[in-house]
Amino acid sequence: MQTPQTSDSRRDRLAETIRFARLMQEKCELRESKDAWLRAYDQSKALGDLAASLESLQGLLRLSGEALDHKSISRWEMELDLLLDRRPHDQPPPAVVWLCKGSVALRTGNYPLAQRYFRKALKGMQRERQWKRGAPLDFDLGRAWYSLAFAFFERGKLKRAQSVAMALVRRAKMEQNPKILGYCYQLLGRISEKRRELESALRFHQEAHSAFLVQHDWYSHLTVLLAYARVARQQNQRVQAEWYLELLEKAAPGPEFGSIRREVENERALLEEDSIDLLIDSHEGLVRTRDAGKISVGKQYVLLNILQALADAHEEGEANSPGLSKAEIIEKVWHERYRPEAHDNKLYYNINRLRKLIEPDVRKPKYLLNWREGYRLAPGLRVQKIGNSLSRQDRSMSSSAPGLTTGHRNTSQREQQRWGNG
Repeated sequence: MQTPQTSDSRRDRLAETIRFARLMQEKCELRESKDAWLRAYDQSKALGDLAASLESLQGLLRLSGEALDHKSISRWEMELDLLLDRRPHDQPPPAVVWLCKGSVALRTGNYPLAQRYFRKALKGMQRERQWKRGAPLDFDLGRAWYSLAFAFFERGKLKRAQSVAMALVRRAKMEQNPKILGYCYQLLGRISEKRRELESALRFHQEAHSAFLVQHDWYSHLTVLLAYARVARQQNQRVQAEWYLELLEKAAPGPEFGSIRREVENERALLEEDSIDLLIDSHEGLVRTRDAGKISVGKQYVLLNILQALADAHEEGEANSPGLSKAEIIEKVWHERYRPEAHDNKLYYNINRLRKLIEPDVRKPKYLLNWREGYRLAPGLRVQKIGNSLSRQDRSMSSSAPGLTTGHRNTSQREQQRWGNG
């Protein structure tokens, strides 16, 4: 038979286990945190403590999401539904249930559903605790409001997200709630990044960093390092961005940090992309420039082949062959012997079409420049090619495509007058 003293002892042990689980997560000891949350869940079920069971499931769902462990996410979501089924049907679900379900919806990218769940959580909290305007901001209420703002952000509703986050910042400052303050500053930083207000974004992330350091929350500290890397990349500070990413790789080495490690990989891929000024993808018929992003060239094979030929010459270095003469381009692309009366208009026409595709201002080209008796890619341009030049058969087919032959002399003359000597 269980005595009141025994019950109190078990509840004390449960509370201690939950505190330990939180502490281990903040210290980035995620495996220990997971083990502690599992113990807390078993203890809370044995005691019939619904609130502690829900908090334990929240912790397990967060860690499963961080590890990108979708099997475990499904398992704990099923446990959550089972707990709901066991409650008295004449009672509404506790508000924290909707927080859990909203978190799962966020992790799976269902942002409209997450928004609905967080609204339900806020209504439930107001009902359960009879909050009134001006009542203190506890952590659950702050997290519900922050989560709603984050759902707005993910849906592209930046003004709404900013409005909620700024209101939370004011409340958290008054009540000295550094954890909620850190989350909100991080979100405001992300909003500023979206708007390309990078100095403002950096200031918000630094404020978040300070708030998390006050709490000794090293896990949230990692997310700030990731934000610093993003901002540094967008400011073209490649060395600084790489430094932050290396720190993250050392601090988050295992699979339990799957979400952060995936973000690090994504950032590295973006850094690699940003280090290239001009990408020519013959396989996909795409060109990507730093200014315009991806441009579909489709079946305009001549344009791709002109770029490929100029890129080949560009790789040889300025001292040897920084560009190609018109005769060399005709030979490499059309496999014909250069004759000015037959080829000049054809070449001018296609060079101008190419410039319209890739140049931000065709009157002041920065990628494809005139060079002596021909053309070159701009000196210092960082170029990457995917795939080889097209076959001779494809080239010959493209050279006879409508609009690309010497038969369109009138159009070419109009283009020549407009763009000068090409």
